[in-house]
Amino acid sequence: MLFSLNYIYQTGRPYVTFVRVYPDQGKRDILQSPRSDDTRFDGWSLLDFRVQKTFNLNKTVRLDVIFDIFNVFNANTTTSYQDYRLWMNTYLQPSFISYPRWLQLGLKLQF
Repeated sequence: MLFSLNYIYQTGRPYVTFVRVYPDQGKRDILQSPRSDDTRFDGWSLLDFRVQKTFNLNKTVRLDVIFDIFNVFNANTTTSYQDYRLWMNTYLQPSFISYPRWLQLGLKLQF
């Protein structure tokens, strides 16, 4: 039998907000402020788990039964926004949230 765990912790990546100004040269989008810890996505933890059992069917044939659970904690962390421009209706609305918990069953035949 094989048991395995994979754990990842990652701090949230920084993002910047843009504002629109109208100087004499025309419309321009500029950074609202420099990157800081206030403008970061939340950190996230991800734990994956696997159980695998090998069965010897004869001298040269093996069958592996594999069961995986991905995102055990069911983390739902936002990792991207639809828009970073302050004047848009979709400003800082989530566009990607990490995948939910899911299960996977696999079979592997070796001969």
